[in-house]
Formats: sequence, structure tokens, C-alpha cells
Amino acid sequence: MNRYIIKFLLSFSALFLCVSFAQAQSFKRDFVIKTGGAVEIKNPYGRVEVVTDSERTNEISIEIDGSKKISESDLRIENKSSDLISIEVLTQSAKDVRVDFKVVLPERLKIRIETNEGAIHLIGDFAEAAANSNTGTIYADVSLENLDYKFQWTAAKPRYISDIDREEVKEKAAGRYQIKGKLREEKKAKRIPVVSQDPDETDSADLNERADGDKPAGPISLDFTTVRGIVLLNVNPAEVPSNLRERPLTEAAKSIIRSGDSILVNAIRRSSPKFFGDYAATLPPRNNMPVLTDADKLKDPSSAGIKKVTVQVTDINNRAISDLSKSDFSLTERGDDREILS
Repeated sequence: MNRYIIKFLLSFSALFLCVSFAQAQSFKRDFVIKTGGAVEIKNPYGRVEVVTDSERTNEISIEIDGSKKISESDLRIENKSSDLISIEVLTQSAKDVRVDFKVVLPERLKIRIETNEGAIHLIGDFAEAAANSNTGTIYADVSLENLDYKFQWTAAKPRYISDIDREEVKEKAAGRYQIKGKLREEKKAKRIPVVSQDPDETDSADLNERADGDKPAGPISLDFTTVRGIVLLNVNPAEVPSNLRERPLTEAAKSIIRSGDSILVNAIRRSSPKFFGDYAATLPPRNNMPVLTDADKLKDPSSAGIKKVTVQVTDINNRAISDLSKSDFSLTERGDDREILS
């Protein structure tokens, strides 16, 4: 008997330790920040995702998940004033611990992120967003109506996919490449998606116009620097090929483009913008735009003649109920009572 009790206690203790360990791998902190303040995050190994919330005013939520047990002693948190909140992960290598950040903050703040190996996602309305990465992907989903952007690659040719008519790639000193430009509201009617691994690659035109979301309260400034990473601007990472190489359109893809299905056409355009643009340019313009029509309604539906309707009546146990007569039913059509003949 004692042997079974001991086994039970050991099993319970092991379960308790596992649960406690799992809970200790992540924690959440809330901060208060002034309007127009800044948030800095330095995370050598791990992902950083930042999302703005229009319903927040001065509250910031930061959720941290670690591949191993992590506590606040593994972080350097500086919050001396509500103008600047700085969080740095104190780890020497990826073998020590991998840390992933999920940050939710008010709109129109400044955000600065630095990583070594880890993706950076910026989604929402920022006043300024600066990101510095080694090999990780930098993805931004922001309004394009009032945008200043500067993308830099310090040790490799640019690798990017964008959903804007961007400026040309310029080669700087020491093998650096830069794309820098501005996008204002008057330019938003037509944009050219571009995919490139070579700054000399030809651009491709997109014949479909794109509608943006609500206009932000002010301009957005993006400043991204990466050694040899990928920059995505308003292009879902799930739609991006791993090698950034465009695939020729299949006959099925061409049929979809001709059909005009907006969702599927947009997915094809983003995955292969050059081939899409080349093929779309060969298509004739649509002669007839789809319109809504209101069919003539019968003023007196009863004049349409006798109508036959099949009904099935069951009880609570889904068994059919028989021996029903017309007196057991009532019928209305557009709010008017109709006579049941039989």
C-alpha cells in the first residue's frame, strides 16, 4: 500500500514541477507611457512582434516567452520616465535562451527594435519605426498614404518584396545598398509591386488599383537596416516564396486572372508580380463593369397560380408525424396570409 502511495506522490510531484516550469517560461508586464513616447527592445535571439491598438491611450503590454526558464533577472528594464521604456535581453548566445516578444501599444508611438537572429513584425500605426537585424525578416504592415521609408542592406544585395511604387536601389560605399523615398496621398491611386534580388531587375506594373485603410493621424517613418535579411512591406510573409524567386504563371493562374476574382488575383499578383504584370498587360480592358439590378417583383404574388410545397414534420426525437391536415398549418407570403388548398 505504501509503495503505491509513494508512486502516486512522485508522479504528482513530477507533474507539478512540469506545470510550474511551463508557467515560468513566460510572463507579462504592463507599462504606462506618455503620448508620443518611445519603446526600445533589444533581443539578440528571438522574434519581436509589435501591434498597435487604437483603443489604448497610455498602456503598453509586453508578453515574453522563452525557450527555457526566464525571469526579469534575465532582462534589463529601464523605465525611469514614461517617455522611454527600454528592454534588453541579457543573453550571450542562442544556446542560452531564445526569447520571443509580443508587444501591444497605443498608436503614434516611436518603436526601435534590434535583433540578431529573429524576425521583426511591425503592424499598425506608428510615428516612427526603426528596426535593425542581421539575418531575420523585417515585416511591416502600415498605411501607405503618408509614408517615409529607408531600407538598407549592409553586406548583401537587397532582398525585398513591397506593395508600393518605390524608389530605385542605390549602391553606397562599402557595399551598402539603400532604398529611400516618400509616398504621399496623391500617389496612392496606383502602386507597383516589386520583387527583386538584383537592384538592376526590371520593375513590373500592376494594373489593379489597391485600396488602403483609414488615413493615419500623421506621417509614418520606417527606417530598416539589415545585414542580409529580407524586408517585406505590406506583403504577408506567408505569401512569400522562401527563395524570393518568381514562378511563371500556370494556365490555371491565367484563368483566375481573366476571371477577375479579386482575392485569388491579389494572391497571384503578390507571389509573382512580374509575370502577373506582363500577362495582365496583354489582356483587353473589360467592356462591361458588373452592376446590380433590381428584378421586377410581382405586385400580387397570389396571381402566380397554385404552388406546391413539400414539408416534413418531426417530433423532438426526429420521428415523422403523420395524419396532419391543412388546419394544422398556416402560411404567409411577404406578410400576407395565403390560403392552403390541401
